[in-house]
Amino acid sequence: MKKLTALLLVIILALGISACAGDVPQAQEPEMYIEPAQLNEDEKKMAQLLGGLEGQTIFDFSADDSVRSLTITGWKLENGEWKAQFMDGQRLDEGSGRIALGFEDIAAGCRIAVQTQSGFNASTGSSEPDEKLEGMGRTTAYLPQRREIEYEEEIALVIQTFTDKNEVISYDPEYFKYPEEYEKLGYEGVFAVTACFSQEALS
Repeated sequence: MKKLTALLLVIILALGISACAGDVPQAQEPEMYIEPAQLNEDEKKMAQLLGGLEGQTIFDFSADDSVRSLTITGWKLENGEWKAQFMDGQRLDEGSGRIALGFEDIAAGCRIAVQTQSGFNASTGSSEPDEKLEGMGRTTAYLPQRREIEYEEEIALVIQTFTDKNEVISYDPEYFKYPEEYEKLGYEGVFAVTACFSQEALS
């Protein structure tokens, strides 16, 4: 099943590259952006054929010709600050492409796939599982709409919270900038995955 899911992601990533590469920004829309991918009918049919996209999320991105790299980072909230748990760097030879994230429990890691017109790369970011979070309820918030890309800035794609509390507040991932807001809620676990585009090549 994992092989089928990986194959599905490769196909959907590939089908969407030509479309997002040719997108023309609308008036007042940012020229460089990342947004949730809109699957076309062929992609939706392929997903149905191979069992759907449960546990997967896909984003389209478009930057300018000066982009050189992309870093996907997994974070854990500790004492009101984000601490990096895993990091994956990707070389970018062109500005448009797709990012796919696959996970159930971000605390245990995340599968990362990046595709552009010229290439495809997949890896797995992992960290030590937190046994204290086993059996707790979790809530996941995804980037809901187009977000402008600014070089060297972390853009939160996903935030996942774990808690035994009866009431759960799920903030827009934009609140990644305000970790103290999550700290106030007293959740047992808060995790995030971000994308950071850079004009610097990978070291």
